[in-house]
Amino acid sequence: MSATAIPSRQQSNFPVVSDDFVIVPLAIATHVSNTALLAAITAGIAVIAAATSRAYPSVPKAILIGNEGATTVFLRSASGGHAAGAGLPVPAGQSLFMGWKEAPADELRYESAAAFTVAVYF
Repeated sequence: MSATAIPSRQQSNFPVVSDDFVIVPLAIATHVSNTALLAAITAGIAVIAAATSRAYPSVPKAILIGNEGATTVFLRSASGGHAAGAGLPVPAGQSLFMGWKEAPADELRYESAAAFTVAVYF
C-alpha cells in the first residue's frame, strides 16, 4: 500500500490539536433554559483563558462533543420548534464531531440532563 501525500492546504484546513486546543466542560441545560451552544462554549473558554492568562480565537474551526454522561444530549436550532428531548441526539457514551466555519444565523441550542465536555479546535 502506498502513502498519498496530503497537500499542505488540506492539512491546514482540517482541525487538529494545536496550542489553541482546549477542552471545555458544559453544564446541565434544560429545554426551558434554551441554552445556546456556542455561547456556552465561549463562556467556558473565557474561564480557561482567565485562569491561564492567554487569549483564544473567537470562533472554533470544529468541536467534538463528548457525551460521557448516562443521558442523551440534544442539539437543536433556536427556531426549530423542537419539543423537550428532541433534536439531533448525541447518545450516552457517544461523540459528535462538527466542523465550524462561523456562528450559524439560526443559533444552535442544547439540552442535557448531565454535564458533558466539548473539545474545541481552532
